[in-house]
Amino acid sequence: MRALLSLLLLAVAATGCRRAGTSGSTSVAAPDTLIPGTFITSPGSWSHTRANVTRRLTINLTGTSVSWNHSIEERSPSGVSSSSGNGGGMSLSSPGDPWFAHVESPTRLWFFDGKGTLTNDYYDESTPSGRVIFKGKLQSGAVTVPPDLILRLPAELQKLLPPAEPPGKRPSL
Repeated sequence: MRALLSLLLLAVAATGCRRAGTSGSTSVAAPDTLIPGTFITSPGSWSHTRANVTRRLTINLTGTSVSWNHSIEERSPSGVSSSSGNGGGMSLSSPGDPWFAHVESPTRLWFFDGKGTLTNDYYDESTPSGRVIFKGKLQSGAVTVPPDLILRLPAELQKLLPPAEPPGKRPSL
């Protein structure tokens, strides 16, 4: 019995004297929220980080005015950051208009005013940003609109664009 008690005390003392190892500081990255295929219908902030670059979309809604800022921040190995951004806005007919923003990719965003204007915001891309549909009319030089976005537009605006097939059922993992 004494031997068992001695072994038990020795085991407790050995584990009690161990020092937990710690490493340098670690940062926990926020999960990406600026996800391709997402439709945004409320104000807020969304981001996407890849390597040392963070892209952020911030949308504000005030009465019948929706404004957005699409920014990029690059961090160098020395810790110095540089940032730039661009933004835009749209007016709604009424606060209840079914406006939305669509994330084609973290660098390709779309904004719909709920009535008849669709704007693309291509950040850091060779394709120019601008209005694709304005007051219900397709603009010249319009770019290719993602099929899932076309399907979200009112029927009269869908007719202005190439027919879009509904996305097929995706396999589950």
